[in-house]
Amino acid sequence: MQFFRSEGCQWAFECIKSLKTNAPVLAAAVFNRPFKLSVHAGDAAVQAVLLQEVDDGVEHPVSYFSKKFNRYQRAYSTFEKAKFKSETDALGALLQAFSVEVRHVEGRVNDRADMLSFP
Repeated sequence: MQFFRSEGCQWAFECIKSLKTNAPVLAAAVFNRPFKLSVHAGDAAVQAVLLQEVDDGVEHPVSYFSKKFNRYQRAYSTFEKAKFKSETDALGALLQAFSVEVRHVEGRVNDRADMLSFP
């Protein structure tokens, strides 16, 4: 079976591949600066990216997380899935010791964590 990919799709794939494989893939955490946690809870899995703005003024990923849901967890609502991730992940436990501000970002514009769900 031959796979066909249009020129536009190939270009998009090469751009994403370049962004994910070239420096800085991960930035070193600076613990006296604020962090942002971007979480995407889909039907089958949850993905998260811990971000931090560095000296260049751009948010860089510090850590990635993804977890595939079991058959029971797939029945959770999207909110419960995101909450499940933050409550069960070790990062969520660490964040409880800090002052955390939660902001909802609509799924269609929350592309950072969602990118982890693409092959």
